[in-house]
Parts: sequence; C-alpha cells; structure tokens
Amino acid sequence: MKRKSLHIGFDADDTLWHCEDLFLEAQEKLQSLLPDRSLQEITDAVYQVEKQNLEIYGYGVKSFTLSLIEAYLALSQNVKTNEIGQLLEIGKSILESPIRIIDDVENILKNLSKIYTLLIITKGELIDQQRKIRLSKLSQYFDIIEIVAEKSADTYSQILERHKISPQNFTMIGNSIRSDIQPVLEIGGRAIHIPYKHTWRHEEECAGWSVEPHVTLKSIRSLPEWLLKTSFNINQF
Repeated sequence: MKRKSLHIGFDADDTLWHCEDLFLEAQEKLQSLLPDRSLQEITDAVYQVEKQNLEIYGYGVKSFTLSLIEAYLALSQNVKTNEIGQLLEIGKSILESPIRIIDDVENILKNLSKIYTLLIITKGELIDQQRKIRLSKLSQYFDIIEIVAEKSADTYSQILERHKISPQNFTMIGNSIRSDIQPVLEIGGRAIHIPYKHTWRHEEECAGWSVEPHVTLKSIRSLPEWLLKTSFNINQF
C-alpha cells in the first residue's frame, strides 16, 4: 500500500547520477593549458570567480564555463584565442555528457515509488537539468519534479506549500549539507545526508551553521533498509 502522506525528496546531481567529476576534470584540462600553475591554484582561482559570478549567472554548466574562461584570462600570461575555444568546447562536452546513474539508484527508486510519494528537487540551469532528467529516464518514478535557482528554506517552504505537503511528512535526501539538509531542517522537515566522493567547495561552506540532528548514510543502497527499520518514526532522527 502506497503511503501517500509520506513524501521523499531527492537531490539529483551527485545523488541520483554522477556530476561533480565532470567539473573537476574540466579544471584539470584548464591546468593543462597553464602548466606553470598548480592544480590547486587553478581550482582556487576558478572557485573565487564562481563565487563572484553566482548572483549574476546562477548555477550550472554555462555559469561554470564562463567562470572557467574568466579564470583562464586572469591566470594566463599569454592568452590564446584557440585555448579560449578549447574551454568553450570543454563546457559543451559537459553539457553533452551521457548521464551516469549511480549504482542501484533505478531499482531503489522503482521500489520506493510503490510505497512513497517521490520528488526530485534539483537546482541549476533549467534546460540542462531538464535534459539530464530526461536522459536519465528516472522521471517515471517521481510524482513531482522541481528545478529551482537556489535551495533555501523559503524555496522548500514554497514547494511544499504548492503541493500541499506538510514539512513533518517530508524528508529530503541529498549530498549537500548546505542545499539538501540545513534548509529542510529549518522548516521542520527531516533530512538524510548521503555524501558523494567529491563535493563542490561552495556546498561545503557552512561554517557557523547550527545543523540539527540528521541521518547520514554511506550509500543510497542503505536507504530502503533504513526506511524499513525506522518506518519514518520521527524519533529516529
């Protein structure tokens, strides 16, 4: 029997499919164009530009590509038009990359969708996120799909209110404390953190936050058994 009153939200990038690896590979390619710079210098420079550009460009591959080029212009002693072209191609290659679903995700979603109401709540550039969701072929398991510009407490509140979901009946699952855990706890929901092997530095910047108790699982494979054991008992959080 489907427990429609219980809603489980899933982050997409690095929770349902691999993503951050592509951005790290892109910065390694930038470093190959600037052999006199260390990879740490490259990643630091790119991140500083990204931070400055977030309010202008938002999140996503297109924003990252512009920041990659801007970092190159700042670091290069000999700017070359063909190398800027290479960086543009790197951005396009990320956009055109096949979707690599994390192991066992589809079977897990298939089984959970028979019991719970499932949501995707992902942030990023609309067209890119729509493409990834379409190519993943996972949308069939979700009742609600939300693509947002930012994941804040207000954003989650608006989504839940729009779909008439009580925060007490909502649990969010994702790899980012900043985006998937903290704001959901702030509105009275529950959250399960499933760390990914790589995390964008921006998502790790949560110094000074008072993160309430939440569950951390090593892998999404542990999720069905955990849900079964707890039966969504709020006292387990």
